[in-house]
Amino acid sequence: MDDGRPTPAAATHTVEAVPTTSKILVLAGIALAIAATVAAIVILATTGVGTAVLIVLIVPGLSLIWLLRPGSARPAERVSGWRNPTLEISPWPVRLGSSVTAVYRRQPVNKRTVEKAAGSIQLDTELICEEWVQYTVGTDTRTETDDVFETSWSEAMSVGEDGVEAIIRFSIPVDRGGPSIHLDHSRLRWRVDQRLGRPFGPLTETRIDLDVVSAIDRDAVLGEGTYDRGERR
Repeated sequence: MDDGRPTPAAATHTVEAVPTTSKILVLAGIALAIAATVAAIVILATTGVGTAVLIVLIVPGLSLIWLLRPGSARPAERVSGWRNPTLEISPWPVRLGSSVTAVYRRQPVNKRTVEKAAGSIQLDTELICEEWVQYTVGTDTRTETDDVFETSWSEAMSVGEDGVEAIIRFSIPVDRGGPSIHLDHSRLRWRVDQRLGRPFGPLTETRIDLDVVSAIDRDAVLGEGTYDRGERR
């Protein structure tokens, strides 16, 4: 019943994304190994074995010192060229059926990153609901995961000196996935995976774990204009 009072504004929550550090560190390690090997081959062909071995030892060491040096940027941010992004999510908390609006913001580590982006860039986003189950068969412990819901899309963004900003919209389905569950041997996990497109790509991948509460957003489900993105499995 309408009692004449204005409808309260939806609560907003800002969360910092977590970089996919395993991929970043693996790619960085591969790049360092390739650089050191190439340098060693060149030096070996022109000078001798001792110098080549020295190059193999020095190049990764100096790179590691650069990566871990003190400063405002964290190692993963130095490798990717971008600071960890934030998502300003509304409404909060997120419920089943919610039509979510999120503001994505990310700042470059230095001016070279902005120049490399050449003024425009794509933001690739995936919304995933993953089921995780761990069980025992005899003396063996087994783990299985399955994406029960997945949708993806891209947004075009302009790059400025202060970084990038994009408004993304998606809906949490009522009939796929369900609310988040965090039990010892059974979990249902929602997450938002994002990365910047060319020329950056995998090094900028991040993840946000999205808790979906055990409630239905009646206004969104019964109203009009819910957002539907990509393909559903």
